[in-house]
Amino acid sequence: MKKFFIVELTIKQGERANLLNYLNSYAVEVRKEDGCECLDILVDPQSNNSVVLYEIWRDLASQLAHLETKGFAEWKAFSDPLIEGFAVKSLESGE
Repeated sequence: MKKFFIVELTIKQGERANLLNYLNSYAVEVRKEDGCECLDILVDPQSNNSVVLYEIWRDLASQLAHLETKGFAEWKAFSDPLIEGFAVKSLESGE
């Protein structure tokens, strides 16, 4: 069953461009991972401290495998100091 994730990041003041530069490069690699069907990076033009990730994974196993990659660990090490908070919404397809 497909898994959908909406990840809302609240970025520290003045750090959004820095985070987006890294995230855009990292996303290229994530999109190549087995099971990643979509990874969109969305920004709110009215807010300088908001980034939303929209992800679609083939199934839960592929998304969990992603969380164990070296790339994800590197992303976390880079991004954690730049993020004030986040919320994750997990959804499933109705198929």
